[in-house]
Amino acid sequence: ILRMLEKDLQKALLGSGDGAFPPLIEDKHIGELIGSLTKKDGAYSQGLWWSDEAKGTFVFIPTGFDYWCAASKPIEVETVYEVSTAFGNAARPYFSAVKWLAENFPMGVRHPHGGLRKLAETELAEARERRV
Repeated sequence: ILRMLEKDLQKALLGSGDGAFPPLIEDKHIGELIGSLTKKDGAYSQGLWWSDEAKGTFVFIPTGFDYWCAASKPIEVETVYEVSTAFGNAARPYFSAVKWLAENFPMGVRHPHGGLRKLAETELAEARERRV
């Protein structure tokens, strides 16, 4: 389990309230632990795992391939499409785009303050020059 928003955590601890589904997490201490997890965009995510045998926390630091293969925000998806167009003549333009992005922007294309941004035209031109 990765960091959850407070409203989602409350649903997991209390269920739906209308009886449609029961609580997913019955241990309040686990709920507190989940509530303390943090995430820093483009850097790491803390998480919790548990099985019948053991429980524990972890810190996940994605590789560039992890990051770009899981791109889900519109700006990230647009970036993959934009770069794949630059690699349009490659045998596998999407693979080439993900590979280039993973090597050049492993934690996303970001402003200095950490927020996501679009690729600059000069950066996109570099991708065009380095077609695989």
